[in-house]
Amino acid sequence: MRLLIFVLTTVLAASAFSAEPILGTLQKVSGRLYLEGDEFCERYVVEAHSNEALNQLQKLASGDEVTASGTKNKTTCTVSVGTIDYVGLRRMLGTWYSKEGMISIRDFSQMSFYPSALDNYSGESQSSAKIIVDIPVVYSYSVTPTDGKEWVVFLSDSKNTFFATILFTKGPAIMKIFDSENGALTKTLRLSKWGSGSR
Repeated sequence: MRLLIFVLTTVLAASAFSAEPILGTLQKVSGRLYLEGDEFCERYVVEAHSNEALNQLQKLASGDEVTASGTKNKTTCTVSVGTIDYVGLRRMLGTWYSKEGMISIRDFSQMSFYPSALDNYSGESQSSAKIIVDIPVVYSYSVTPTDGKEWVVFLSDSKNTFFATILFTKGPAIMKIFDSENGALTKTLRLSKWGSGSR
């Protein structure tokens, strides 16, 4: 009898929140998130179905893209997000530099790393830095949220797949790269954004 009650409870809970793929570009207005609309609604108000989703949604900004699981109500024009799978962070786009080289990120799926030396790199100013560019290493990448302030970045090239974290600060962004086999930290990059002091 207890097993039957457990099964019924599980089925009812699953049907109460029948998740579907949710994806699109976000807009943030007065602290509230909206998902781009469709033929049914001009835009959807984004709501969190769990505390974890709420914490992750609060870190997103206008222009970010989200791939999530949730429910879309076309009558009330709301989206209830249960879990966030991937995000595209607008603040990552652009050209970043450090003493290890330069990273160019043009979209939410690929980045190019130029493993070149920077002449006279100070870590604070780009004005005296002369980049000796080389043939870049092109990575496919995806970003997933965490409960903390960092974002997890999965990277893959033609040979390897590994992961990193990135933390955006008022100063340089901090990217930590880890060994995918044992999880050991292999490199820390202090990235400054080219042409802008903002994050």
